[in-house]
Amino acid sequence: NQLRHASHGRFPSHYLAVSDDGGDYKFYLDISCLDLTRECPVIVEGPGVDGKVVAGTFIEFLARTFDDDISF
Repeated sequence: NQLRHASHGRFPSHYLAVSDDGGDYKFYLDISCLDLTRECPVIVEGPGVDGKVVAGTFIEFLARTFDDDISF
């Protein structure tokens, strides 16, 4: 996977790459923050927004992406 290869070594091993915006911003599951239902937040990494939570769960991330409602 090109996204995983591009981020290898740059981010903590508990970040699991899930998407990007086609440019500078990459989205990751922060699997170090699993809750009791085994959900974890989606964070964004990129210029000026390193580590910002953009969704509380992957399902929320998908819904917000579909609705074009991801802001950071």
